[in-house]
Amino acid sequence: MKWNVFSFLVTVAVVAAVGFAVAGCLNQLPPENGGINGVLTVTGIPSQYNGKWAGAEMWDGSYLYVGGAQTVNNNNGNITFPRITDGKVSIPLWTYDGKGWSGNVSMMVRVSIMGTGSANIYGDLPDIGGADFDSVGFKNGNATVDWANRLIWP
Repeated sequence: MKWNVFSFLVTVAVVAAVGFAVAGCLNQLPPENGGINGVLTVTGIPSQYNGKWAGAEMWDGSYLYVGGAQTVNNNNGNITFPRITDGKVSIPLWTYDGKGWSGNVSMMVRVSIMGTGSANIYGDLPDIGGADFDSVGFKNGNATVDWANRLIWP
């Protein structure tokens, strides 16, 4: 009888420890607010890109990955991109599973200029240029960056 009680208590302790560990990890997940998208606004984009499209990828350096596109279809992988107008574009933000994202965190950001307004995430993206930004602060999922402050990449 003692062994059964001891086994039961050990099992309860292990289950509780795992449960608390998982709960602690869940508290670290990116904030989700029912599909409302934050927006990355990029200003000062050179006029040669007016009429093109833009997408974005963001990463916090550890576990959080957020993408930027006008629409995301998780069923078939199709995405569309917002159009650059007058040197400016506003890019809605999405989690990896196609839900709107609106967190409070600093992330590295890559903005890609696209040659077409749509693509499939399982194929090649039609990027024709872009820029990286280091440590962009997001508040409620929103941030603004100026093209002039970019880290240059070909």
